Amino acid sequence: LVHVYLFVTYYLFIEISKTCPLSLADAGKALEAELNAAGPGSCLFLPCDISKEEDIKRLITVTVEKFGQIDCLVNNAGWHPPHKPTDETTAEEFKDLLNLNLINYFLASKFALPYLRKTQGNIINVSSLVATIGQKHAAPYVATKGAIISMTKAMAVDESRYNVRVNW
Repeated sequence: LVHVYLFVTYYLFIEISKTCPLSLADAGKALEAELNAAGPGSCLFLPCDISKEEDIKRLITVTVEKFGQIDCLVNNAGWHPPHKPTDETTAEEFKDLLNLNLINYFLASKFALPYLRKTQGNIINVSSLVATIGQKHAAPYVATKGAIISMTKAMAVDESRYNVRVNW
């Protein structure tokens, strides 16, 4: 039985992307070629801006078109901003962090769920230890990681009727 694993693992390198926008895409294509040459499976690199709903939907759709199914979704995209006291953090910064660290998990799961229900697959939402212990000058980041855990628990309850496991 061949399992297709979709690992949504993107790192936000703000400074790199501003100065070298092709470097990550080039590295992804090089890794795709290397993994395909090594075999025995097949790898597909798809650039994706996780802040854009249409990119996330395209990622899931193209994956299913290429491999026929999704068995596992690993949500691991996110960013830890520089440490800053809460009273020095703007609402806009917090909203952007929510979008990067939480909303993209929700969207990837939403778009993958119809396929995961067919395969009785699973979702793994990567969070952080700081969600449970806290971290100095990182309240917005810690909040996003705690929200991932809460969302994961709620999704696990909802999806259990389809035999889709959702864990963190």
